[in-house]
Amino acid sequence: MPAGITASRLLLGHVAEATPLVVYTPAVNSKEFIDLEDGVWYFHVQLRNASGWGGITHFRLQIDTQPPKPFAIEFIDGESNDNPTPKITFGTIDETSGIDRYEIKIGNDEPLMTTQSATKKEPFILPPQSPGKKTIVVEAFDKAGNSTAATKEFIIKALEPPTFSEYPKQLHSDEIFQAKGETYSDSQVTIWLQREKDDAKSQIVKSDKDGNFVFVADEKLEDGFYKLWGEVTDERGARSNPSDKIAITVTLPLQIRIGKFVIDYITIINLLLTIVIGLVAMILFIWYRVKIWRRRVRKETIEARQKLHRAFSLLAQEVKKQVAKTDGQEGLSERESAVADQLKKALEVSEKIVGKEIKDIERELKK
Repeated sequence: MPAGITASRLLLGHVAEATPLVVYTPAVNSKEFIDLEDGVWYFHVQLRNASGWGGITHFRLQIDTQPPKPFAIEFIDGESNDNPTPKITFGTIDETSGIDRYEIKIGNDEPLMTTQSATKKEPFILPPQSPGKKTIVVEAFDKAGNSTAATKEFIIKALEPPTFSEYPKQLHSDEIFQAKGETYSDSQVTIWLQREKDDAKSQIVKSDKDGNFVFVADEKLEDGFYKLWGEVTDERGARSNPSDKIAITVTLPLQIRIGKFVIDYITIINLLLTIVIGLVAMILFIWYRVKIWRRRVRKETIEARQKLHRAFSLLAQEVKKQVAKTDGQEGLSERESAVADQLKKALEVSEKIVGKEIKDIERELKK
């Protein structure tokens, strides 16, 4: 309220220009009106200060508690087809405050907005949609913020996926992967390749006027197991579902390059087999020679043992004879008797040592 105001006159009615009659002294700075009906109202205000009453100010009020009229959404080409950008119509009225805007929402997408209703002559064209069943909601707002919504389901049919007519089921990692197929004419074909658990990689090719397409991989494929599939998008933006996945096996090449020389793996395998066979033959030959040597050594050892045993036996018998002749014989000097005793002891020790060695040789020969 301006300074110096001492009184005020207020009036609320349906007349655009009227003179307020109800005086409020002192002046009030707010006034509450309840249970007003919908429609256009006018609020009139006049203020007084020390100089007297001032001019009358008129305020237009519009009360709208009712939403816009119910309405329906219609698909011009039907609610189920392969057109990715369907054309729809909708529209309603609000008798009190009028329509402010329409908000169009499909699934979880961001809402679209328009201030115009959509008719068959000027339909609303939806942005490109992926294949599948959708729900569209069109909500009409009046200028007072009231709203009415219409809902409808529709289906975008998927195109037929592309088919692969020529492709290698198996190739080497030094070869370029190439595949051919058929689909819709003048369309965009997205080819997918996925190696085992790696992320799938895509590449786009174009089909010709007859619907034929050729895919050539950008780079050579590493060895492993791959999945190949494709999708197509036509000139309208209509899309297909993914095609069935095809298994591709990539193996190591049959050749390797060493400098300027190219060696195939079969040659390498044959060379390795030759080396292995040679090593096995060498081992068998050495084993055979050792076996023959052991037999020869065993034979010679047996013969030497027998000769040694025979020679020692003869020697021992002769020594025993000579010792027996001198044993207890009269006329021997003390020195001769001592020699004879030492000879008997030496013979006994020699028999033990030779006997032990012969047993050791026999034990070794049995191994």
